[in-house]
Amino acid sequence: FVDYEVMVRLVGKRLAEEKIEKGMTINMLSITSGVNRNTIRRIENGEGKSGIMLKNIMKLACALDLPLQELFAECDYFCNFGKCFNGQDETAFEIKKERI
Repeated sequence: FVDYEVMVRLVGKRLAEEKIEKGMTINMLSITSGVNRNTIRRIENGEGKSGIMLKNIMKLACALDLPLQELFAECDYFCNFGKCFNGQDETAFEIKKERI
C-alpha cells in the first residue's frame, strides 16, 4: 500500500536541498560519495527506480553528513499520517487492512 514513488521523490528532494545548503555541486557530491553524477541527478529528480539503491542513498547521505533519520523523516511523517498509501487517506488504508 505504500506509494514508493512519493518516497523516492521525497528522498531525492531532501538530498538536493542538503547539497545546495552545503554549497556542493553534483560533481563535488559525485567525487565525495563515489556515486555517478547521472545517478545523483535521477535520484534528485525522483526518477530513481534503477538508481535509487539503498547503497547509493547511504553513500550520498554520508557525503552530505546527513543522518539517515533526517533523510527519511519526511517519509516517516507521510506514512504515519496515511499520505503514502496510494493517495488515499489513512481511513481508506485501515479499511483495506481489515479486508485482508
